[in-house]
Amino acid sequence: LHFLVFHTEEVHDVLRIWDGPQDGGVLLRELSGSTLPPDLHSTFNSVSLQFTTDFFTSKQGFALQFS
Repeated sequence: LHFLVFHTEEVHDVLRIWDGPQDGGVLLRELSGSTLPPDLHSTFNSVSLQFTTDFFTSKQGFALQFS
């Protein structure tokens, strides 16, 4: 995964990324805030993403590429 943009509300908006399926996969990273994450590499041909928000403060969000 290559992040192009990452701006979320610190602590209240969290992106979780699993290597492979969410059930049975390995949690690679929990991301929050405005620091652009480094590239992440999967050992599978898939990743699972879960974004949780409290809907109070709007930020730019995130954009990423999967290749």
